Order: sequence, then structure tokens, then C-alpha cells
Amino acid sequence: MEWATLVEVHGTADCDAWGQASIELGAGDSPAQFKAIAAIPEAVRGGVLARIPATAFKGSAVWQLRVVVRHRNGRSQEARFRLQLG
Repeated sequence: MEWATLVEVHGTADCDAWGQASIELGAGDSPAQFKAIAAIPEAVRGGVLARIPATAFKGSAVWQLRVVVRHRNGRSQEARFRLQLG
């Protein structure tokens, strides 16, 4: 069995017209781009949103985690968290 170090992301991803949601990762304080790293297939309230391999955080000491919730009507909302490593 192979073991990996994971970063567990807790929080809430929910809305009244659930479509889909994801967690995206961008390097630095003001990322020029984000990369989707985890899908959130159903609404979560105060639970585990995703488990991200620690290797995803290579290359920068500062990261922005962005949770994006998309409504069935196409609208989206986001929340960001700044992560400082080291």
C-alpha cells in the first residue's frame, strides 16, 4: 500500500439551486490563473470538501484555494482562502 500526505479542506459548499462545485488552486497572492484540483459532487455543510495531495502545493510558498459553487441557472459564487506554507 502506498501512502500519501493529504491536505484536508473543510467547509461548506451549498446553494438553493445546486449545479456543481469545485476547488481550484492558484499560486501566489493574486493568481493569474487557477487550476481545478477537486470536484465537489454534492452539497456539503460543515464537512470535508476535498482531500488534496500535498504534492499539489509544490512551487510556491503562498497559495489561494478557491471554492466555486455553480447554480443550475449558470450563476456562480466563490470563496477564497490564502494558504501560507513554511
